[in-house]
Order: sequence, then C-alpha cells, then structure tokens
Amino acid sequence: RLFPAFLIVFVFTIIASILFLSPNVGVQQNAIKSSLGATLGISNFVIPRVTGDYFGASGDTNPFQHTWSLSVEEQFYFLFPIIFLFFIHKKIRNGNFIPPILFLGILTILSFSLLLPIDVLDRISNVGTTEYFAPQNRAWEFLAGVIVALLSASRLKVRAKYKARLLTTLCGLLVLISASSIFIFQTNFYQVIIPVMLASIFLFISDTSATDSSSVVKYSRFRESFVAMGDWSYSLYLWHWPIWIFAKLFFPENRVAALLIASFFTFSLSALTYKLIETRYNFVKKDRMSYWIKFFLIGQTLAVSLFFVGYSGVTKGWGQDWALNSHTIMRKGCDAGLIDFEKCSWGNPEASDKVFIVGDSMSWAIGDAFISSAMQQNLQALSLTRNSCSITKSTNEDLSECGEWRESVIGILQSERPKLVVIANSIGYPEQDLQGMGKLVTLLRDSSIRVIFVTPPPGGDVYSGLRALAFRPGESSRESVIPSKIELSKYGLVENRIDPGLIIYDPAEDLCDSKCIIAKDGKDYYNYGVHLSLYGNRVLQESINQKVERILQK
Repeated sequence: RLFPAFLIVFVFTIIASILFLSPNVGVQQNAIKSSLGATLGISNFVIPRVTGDYFGASGDTNPFQHTWSLSVEEQFYFLFPIIFLFFIHKKIRNGNFIPPILFLGILTILSFSLLLPIDVLDRISNVGTTEYFAPQNRAWEFLAGVIVALLSASRLKVRAKYKARLLTTLCGLLVLISASSIFIFQTNFYQVIIPVMLASIFLFISDTSATDSSSVVKYSRFRESFVAMGDWSYSLYLWHWPIWIFAKLFFPENRVAALLIASFFTFSLSALTYKLIETRYNFVKKDRMSYWIKFFLIGQTLAVSLFFVGYSGVTKGWGQDWALNSHTIMRKGCDAGLIDFEKCSWGNPEASDKVFIVGDSMSWAIGDAFISSAMQQNLQALSLTRNSCSITKSTNEDLSECGEWRESVIGILQSERPKLVVIANSIGYPEQDLQGMGKLVTLLRDSSIRVIFVTPPPGGDVYSGLRALAFRPGESSRESVIPSKIELSKYGLVENRIDPGLIIYDPAEDLCDSKCIIAKDGKDYYNYGVHLSLYGNRVLQESINQKVERILQK
C-alpha cells in the first residue's frame, strides 16, 4: 500500500531536486543523499547525518526531510509481524484478547520510557540515530494504534448513545489543553503524549464495528469528513513537504503566494495520487505476491538509479562552469585536508620544481587558475587544502584536527622547499589566525620560498547560491559595489612591502572597475559567497599567468 504512491512522489521529487535545487550551497547534495535513505526505508538514520537537527535550517530546504517518519513506520511494519506471529496470533484467534493487549501494553511502556531523562535510557534511545528519529523511541505510538485495533476487535464496545458525547468532550478537551499554559514546562511531553492519546481514544470510540444503526457518529457528515481526510492523509503526507520546499524556492519573498500555490498543488496531486494509485492500482492483482515483488524490485531499481544519476552529477558539478564541485581540486576529493602527493597532483610529476596551493576553501576556489598556470610553466602543482581550516603559523599548541593538519602542511612546505607557494584563505577567522598568516609568509620567505598571497575576492550575491540546472534567478548580468579594501595589517603583513619574492594578489583588481562583476551574460563568477566559480577562474587566468611568470623570474 505504501510503496506505489511513494514511488510516484519520489520520482517527482528527485527529478525536481536535480533540476531546481542548487548544488552551490549543499542543498541539492543533501536532497540527493537523503533520497537514498528514503527509498531504502532508513531516512531516520540518514537524515541526522545529512542535515542534522530536524528543525534546523538545513532540514528546512530538504524535500525528503519528512520521509524519516515513513521510514520509522516501515521499520515497525517489518518487525511487528514477527511479534504478532509468535506472541499474539494464536491468542486472538481463540478469542482471548487480554494477554496480547497486556503484552503490547508492556512493550508500549518500555518504548515510551526511552523518552525519560535517565542516563541508561538516553543511551538506548540514541542507538543508531538521534533520539528524535529513533524507531525504538517511536514504537509506542504505533503500538497504541495496535492496542486500539485489538480493543475494537474484542468485546469491549462503547454504546452508540454515548459516542457523540464522548467525541464532543474529546474535542473540547483537545482545545482546552492546546490553549492551556499548564503544559508549557513540559512542551516535549505534550507534543508526543497528548496527540497520540487523544487520537487513540478518538479511534476507539468512533469504531464502526458497532451494529447500532442509530449511532450519530456512524452517519454524521462530521465523521465522513474525517474519514475522507484519513483516506487522503497518506498522499497529503507525501506531497505536502516537497511541494512546500519548491514553492518557497520560486516565491522566496512572498510566503502568502507560496502557501496558496503549495496548497493548491498539494491537494490536487494528492487527489490524483489517491484516485489513480491508492484506490485503483493498489488493488490490482493484490493477492499475487510475485507481482508485488517484481513491482517492488523494479521500483527500487528505478529509484536507486535516479539516486546514482543525481549523485554522480552533483559530485562533478554537472559539468557546469558555475557549479560547486566543478573545480579541479574538489573533483579529486582533495578539499577536505587530504595529504596525497599522487592524488592531489597535476602537471608534470617528474618536474623538479613544484607549486603548492594551500589554504581553506578559498584555495580550491581559485586553484584552477593556478594549476593551469603551473602546468604552462611545466611545473608540478599540488594541493594542500582543508575546508574551514586556515593555513596559519601559530605559537600556541593546537591539538585539534585542524591544528595538526596545519603543522603537517607547514612541515611539508619547509622540507619540500617548493618553487612557489600560493596561499588563499578566508578572512572570517580569529585575529590570532589572521596574524599567523603573516607569520607563515615570513617563515616561507626566510626560507627563500616564493609566495603569492591571495586575498578574498569581492563575492557573489544570493542568486549565486540559488542557480540550478533549470532555475536561474536574478538578472543574467549583475554587479555589486566595490567593497572596502582589506588592510594587509589584518594578516600581519606590511603595506607596500618591497619583496620581489612576494606578491599580494587582490582579485578585485581584475573583477572590479566602477563596480564589481558578479555575473555577465549568464556567466556566474561565483558559486556562493566569495568562492569563485570555474568560469571566474577563467576570467582571472591571464592575470594570474602574468603574476606566476613574473614571480618565477625573480
């Protein structure tokens, strides 16, 4: 019942993610990674590792974020039949409902107890994933529904004449509790206990197995509306979140329009899915197990194939000169601190002289131009790059992974004594790190190693990080005002220092005139922030060639 409708929404969502989500800020990458968890039924284990907290900013842009709960449901349906077969089936077949209900009640209490703030229980509740997503913490919610089903099948019934009163009381209680401030100090418990408890009571007292035809609950339009909502609920659940994500993308500044359009498409697509898939296709050949096995395998093959298409494309930047991952250093996976002179190397491996490109993400963002320039000079280019880790000389001992990487890189530079070192770092670091960059330059120059120190370029705009394969927001040509020039004293460097073996290169010199170019004729100069695109590297190529040639002649 679950898979056919899910497959339709999955195919739509992953294709839309490939076409409309940008690879430049990680949104498309997160969606594609999450899609694999969704189709394998393990989203609740994958999503915390991809986007982190369910309510975090990353989750708010992931169209597969909601599938974590579907995965929990599938995991319950996978395990519960085993419990049912061995502990429940024979009892209820003989009309003995009490032992199964008591047994399930114990399991419910054990599962619910994992939510309590007790150290031992906390460790169990976080096994494999975080507490919010853990199936062991959510099992009690499904078990409550099973208990209600068994109670409804037993002899325990609610007389029809009391049902309307009970339902009215229940609705009033729900409104009262929701409006009350009593539960403010226990918000988390309120969010999980009250909805499950009230839903269980509602399902039980509105049971249609009663034969009393005078039941106002059974024949009321009120109940029929709830039944219709229940019929549509699965399709609504599947469609609502991805539709909302894309509506916000297309109407970022008009949430009212996004909400109205999302609501229209959610209900329309849900109606079509329910009518064409859930009420028709689900009941075709439903008794033929071989048919459903083949359908499932074909569907999974399609879903996993789409994942691999998306993953292989986004990891290579889709072959686009504006996309993240199109950079040479990133394509080889050399942007995360890897020190590998074979993998992270370009040009002539037999060359006696080398050029090292070192720094944080700024170094891979401008690395293509320097790699090309080094190869033109018949030099070997090597990358020592680590995202979010500045390359700096510190007098304080730093035992972090970043600190250990820095010491290794500085040691390599001193021992290798390359022909040229290109340093490119962001500026958003503590003052001691920025000053340490100047100390590193001095250390290298004292060893007669030539240095090109690259300051951050002016940067792109919000549209740079939104561009996708089939979505290009903003004008095709965009500019920004010239930013204030970064003072070299921030880096511990002396202004107007005369040193033929040192070049301070500010990309703004080539990217700005009266204004700074962000995009020109549909060509984006940036991926996101101050990270140059592959095309931006090409724009700077001639200027960088001249600087590399000039410093090597000194």
